Amino acid sequence: MAGFLLAAWCRPSAGASPAQPLVGRVVEAGAEARTLLTFASDPGDYVGGGRSWTFTPADGTITASASPGAVTVMFNGAMFWDLRFAAPTGEAFAAGVYEGPTRQASPSTKPGMDVTGGSNGCSAVTGRFIVLEAAYAPTGDVRSLAIDFEQHCEGHAPALFGSVRINSAVSIEPRISVARAAAYEGDGEPVALGFWVSLSERSNVPVSVDYATVDQSAQDGIDYTPVSGALTFPPGATALSVDVPVLGNTVPQPDRTLLLSLSNPAGAALAFGSATGIILDDDSGRTTLTLHSDPGDGVGLGQSWTLTPLDGPITVSVALGSAMVHFNGSSWWDFDFAAPSGAALVPGIYEGAGRFGFQSPTGPGMTVSSGLGCNTLTGRFVVLEAQYAPTGEAQRLAIDFEQHCGGRAPALLGSVRFNSTVPIEPRISVAPATVYEGDGEPVSLGFWVSLSERAAAPVTVDYATVDQSAHAGTDYTPVSGTLTFAPGTTAIRVDVPVLGNTIVQPDRTLHLSLTDPSGAALAFATATGTIVDDDAARTLLAFDSEPGDFIGDGQIWTVTPFDGTVSVETASGAIRVNFKGSTWWDLTFAPPAGSTLAPGVYDGASRWMGPSATPGLDVGGDGRGCNTLTGRFVILDVQYSPTGQVQMLAVDFVQHCDGLPPALFGSIRVNSPLPAFPRETLPSVFRRHLGRG
Repeated sequence: MAGFLLAAWCRPSAGASPAQPLVGRVVEAGAEARTLLTFASDPGDYVGGGRSWTFTPADGTITASASPGAVTVMFNGAMFWDLRFAAPTGEAFAAGVYEGPTRQASPSTKPGMDVTGGSNGCSAVTGRFIVLEAAYAPTGDVRSLAIDFEQHCEGHAPALFGSVRINSAVSIEPRISVARAAAYEGDGEPVALGFWVSLSERSNVPVSVDYATVDQSAQDGIDYTPVSGALTFPPGATALSVDVPVLGNTVPQPDRTLLLSLSNPAGAALAFGSATGIILDDDSGRTTLTLHSDPGDGVGLGQSWTLTPLDGPITVSVALGSAMVHFNGSSWWDFDFAAPSGAALVPGIYEGAGRFGFQSPTGPGMTVSSGLGCNTLTGRFVVLEAQYAPTGEAQRLAIDFEQHCGGRAPALLGSVRFNSTVPIEPRISVAPATVYEGDGEPVSLGFWVSLSERAAAPVTVDYATVDQSAHAGTDYTPVSGTLTFAPGTTAIRVDVPVLGNTIVQPDRTLHLSLTDPSGAALAFATATGTIVDDDAARTLLAFDSEPGDFIGDGQIWTVTPFDGTVSVETASGAIRVNFKGSTWWDLTFAPPAGSTLAPGVYDGASRWMGPSATPGLDVGGDGRGCNTLTGRFVILDVQYSPTGQVQMLAVDFVQHCDGLPPALFGSIRVNSPLPAFPRETLPSVFRRHLGRG
């Protein structure tokens, strides 16, 4: 497991503040320590429902407990309250400003907060909390604690405000604070350090404060553009942002810091009057996840995201030719990419991906999900960089992907970068193609040329075939031209006609080469097309269904070992053929009980349920099958090994579900030299000898 957890830059030592020290007098002279909880909720807040409370030990039991990096406060009286606050993973829970917490139960680079009252709580939270005091006994028990917080359920506007005081003399009053900020510098595009300046509770009058940037290791005019001015909180406002423009570059250098300093408060005291902003260098490798979803996409629901380790931990694990990327922040995402079975995940284009874990063994697998996922999917991914440690852990990874749930048009497109310097930009690639040559009927090598992301303007690229062991005019018809990706288009197919024959010969290859791109860079500009000889033997499953057939519903298709895995077994006198790919098929052919399948016509077949006096037939695919059926099949050729394994098989069949007229026709060839039917149609002789037309 390789992990990327960016929290060390802001990790304080035990008892230290993650921001700058408190400013002004928080504890009044002579003030006595007290223990109490206060809550004030807006109308519409799910937890408080517009009500307010103050609880002291006279109203019930108030307890506080500490665990590594977190505290929990509970009240048990006329009602029950549970308040949990956590520092980012690896940090001590200490005085400071904790901006943008999530409701978390697992390691995160974000702080955590969850305040529940009675039986009401949030599924997700936004807001902030400010630790004004946190002291612990040598045993680790909480000695004193002062926290002010603002919580919004599900990101809605109504808020729950509150204060926690445990053996604390810190007064409850409006205070101004500024939270630390961090940003990757970028390469010169607009990037800003976003500092949040907050007020601990709403005020009925305007509150103001001045701000200014101060150099630390970062220098104004070189690393950032300095800013200064005054902020005014209108009555009711509790948070304002200050953006400090970052001047990015492409030069590897250390991370740099600056301060945003507050001064001259009016209407409220300063609690934390300065905060560190860190400019993170990303020129030696960056980790980021980008996602862009079309309206109608079932996973992204039309939204877009850019996620970095500042938003949550990003981890990568590698196993058996696959890479699994996980993000855990205010949301979570899983990205799974797998090479075909037995292959390593290396740079290249992986076209025709199926759902990871259910993909064809001969095809790639992919799944991108976040609570929502695809039952089935189609798409592609392009591995631009993949480096592994000797122990197998991922060191660098760069992948672009396009995913369609259920094969539908709306897409989820995105990029994964893990410690990578590969920029995110539109790229053109061409994927390899393979096809059986056929016997002279129309057959084509179908090369998919793809664009890694949608472009706003047309993108063009030239293409041309190039001889390898295959020769233009003899093995294929050469093609060349220019492809234009219209805005929004990400894939175009180039068909290279194959000149099939009946001569036994080796497989032959050619290249499709891309040149002269405009509007996007080239990623993988050359792909191999393989013309597979099928005159010695071929393996395929061809189907032709009539409209109304329950299984095929009028479709015609052919699958080969290039589309998935074809396996054959014998059981109880029957031969069973299985195909597993982006679709799956199970086909059973059985002779009358007591006989062995041999060449011949098997008429009057019914659904095979086991040995019977009549022939058995059962063809089903993708969960569809017949309750009852009638049909017939012809064994054109079948050969067995001495141990009874099927070595060669040629079967043609016709099947009617539930005695209805619409038929499913098919041809099965396993290591057979007999002519195969093209994808477009089945020859008339086949229809005649099975009783159609």
